[in-house]
Amino acid sequence: MPTERRLRIPRALDGARLDEALATLVDGPSRAQLQKWVRRGALRRDGRVVLRSNERVQTGQEFVLDVPESAAGVVTPAPQAEAPQWTLIHEDADLLVIDKPAGLLMHPVPRSNDASLCELVGRTHGPLPTTFGPERPGVVHRLDRWTSGVVVMARTDRAMNAMKSAFAERRVQKRYLALVHGRPISQPFACDEPLSPGRGGSDRQWVGQKAGAKSAHTEFAPVETLGDCTLLECRPRTGRRHQIRAHLWSAGLALLGEEIYRTGPKPQLASGVPRAPRQALHAATLGFAHPSTGQELSFESPWPADLQALLDGLRRAHRPG
Repeated sequence: MPTERRLRIPRALDGARLDEALATLVDGPSRAQLQKWVRRGALRRDGRVVLRSNERVQTGQEFVLDVPESAAGVVTPAPQAEAPQWTLIHEDADLLVIDKPAGLLMHPVPRSNDASLCELVGRTHGPLPTTFGPERPGVVHRLDRWTSGVVVMARTDRAMNAMKSAFAERRVQKRYLALVHGRPISQPFACDEPLSPGRGGSDRQWVGQKAGAKSAHTEFAPVETLGDCTLLECRPRTGRRHQIRAHLWSAGLALLGEEIYRTGPKPQLASGVPRAPRQALHAATLGFAHPSTGQELSFESPWPADLQALLDGLRRAHRPG
């Protein structure tokens, strides 16, 4: 059987040819051999087979390479990157509130050996409850790997159950900020399209009324309009997988840096505006009642530095006058 190798494109390889990037990230096979593997369907991105080895890659893209059994012994996987640093916002006997950086997994996932937030927190704060499975200790809710911002983790079974109920009953206030493109936005709007898992193990969620679809509601409001791009405030009232990203897509919009829910070709930004380093989505505020005291709490995470250059570039390009 083939051996899977998960590869992520570092900033240093942004814009390189795919075969050049593979030759840099995978030690052992020649570039010509890697090209053959790609032509035979051994490489996937977002669950889809990639057959062209001359396409250009971007920072943060993830690929899965199926290394033939005959070559598995000579292939060395790319060295594991150092885990991004997380920040503790609040700590008490029941809860940990954390500012999660982009690039850090919430919990271990198949096909990746990268450290996750729950593993790192477990090392510093001791064992976390496994109420909802040993693979997700302490995880009350999730952010996508490339989404940054505020998350809450439980330290006890009681807190875990209470916080899970609060999220399920929509008693948690969530506020995100997103940089999107597609058209100028001047008025608030909402999306109520239901969501359901994609077919064949795809990471993409299906939008619309289908068998097994779950209700989803997100409210959007413009904060700042920058040409065809907008800084949006997003308030999801439900908690479905990829909810904000899928609802933006259904409205004809997409996050800058989005790889899955695109509305068309990649945007042509004004000269001098840097590329999005990842999907431009940030969990800015999280509010809830404390599971033990009932006190209303609210926590914030500032707009991250890795997206600030993008926002500054858009502001310069669209400054009046």
